[in-house]
Amino acid sequence: MCEIILCSVSENLKNVGITVMDGPFFSIMPFGKTGYHSLTSVTFTPHTTSYDSLPTFECQERSNGFCTKESLGNCNDCPAKPKTAWSYMSNLAKKYLKDEYEFKYEKSLFSMKPILKASEIDDSRPTVIKQFSSNPTFISVLSGKINTVFDLDEVLK
Repeated sequence: MCEIILCSVSENLKNVGITVMDGPFFSIMPFGKTGYHSLTSVTFTPHTTSYDSLPTFECQERSNGFCTKESLGNCNDCPAKPKTAWSYMSNLAKKYLKDEYEFKYEKSLFSMKPILKASEIDDSRPTVIKQFSSNPTFISVLSGKINTVFDLDEVLK
């Protein structure tokens, strides 16, 4: 279960996205056309993990049937949704940003993020490449990592 924090930002950060990849990774980026920026971090975006066959989380017991392992509810509407990690994520970002870059909490979005067990160790993401036709050539690439573009040359030859 993961949290994306939506923030309003100062004018000098409006059209800017920043990702720090040295040390504790975090990112503050424009979030589509919402007018908000998303704030995420490798350490604090994930709240809890389930390794069970069906997703099992402690908050389900407090949801009054809103969410079960057989039928996940929308975490954003759940009466037992997790508390925000705003204080942790904002403090992390403030360590790396100058004081002139201001951002403030607006709301949180919670969602389930399915990943492979192996990805917990090496941060890998599966890539699915499927050719649908050859005349004309139509190939679909579905991947969770941007570095897939470097692997495509080999596949597309």
